[in-house]
This record gives sequence, C-alpha cells and structure tokens, in this order.
Amino acid sequence: MTLNRHERRAAAAKARRYKYNGRGVPRAAYAIDEFCWAHGFSRATYYNLKAKGLGPDETRLLNRITITEESARRWRERHTRPPPRPTADHHEDTRLIPTL
Repeated sequence: MTLNRHERRAAAAKARRYKYNGRGVPRAAYAIDEFCWAHGFSRATYYNLKAKGLGPDETRLLNRITITEESARRWRERHTRPPPRPTADHHEDTRLIPTL
C-alpha cells in the first residue's frame, strides 16, 4: 500500500505525537503538523488562520517552530464557544412525560 504525501505527513505527525523522550516524560510542544493533526485541520488552514491573526502563539528556537501545550490550550479556549445560556422558559430538569 502506497501512502500519498498527506498521509505520510499525518502518519509521521502521529508517530511524533506519541514519542517520549529518554526519561519517559511526554513532549510538551507540538510541531505545526502535529498541532494541525491534533486539532483536525490542514496545514494550509493553519497558515490561513495565522495570516488572519487567529493562530496560536508560536515558539521559535533555532530553525524550528513549536507550539507549546499552554499555547494550544489558550488557543482552544479563545476559539471555543461557551455553552448557550438557558432561557427563562427552559428548565434543566424538564422531562417529556410519555403518554399512554
């Protein structure tokens, strides 16, 4: 079975995501491909979001860009809608009573 370029990238990102360092400590940052894979969108979408100022904070070290777990969490919090507030005519414990 031959994988196309996108499938190879996704498989490599998945493998890196579950990789641990020598001491058994999980990684604390994402590469861009890993971040995209973990959040379910493409690299192109990531760069479109970044161009609009909607991307996560990036950390640059030498020639590598990473997104820390804290940055990813803040990004998710900024882009997650809060649950709708109940209205006056809606009650949490309202149940439909079946009729016989």
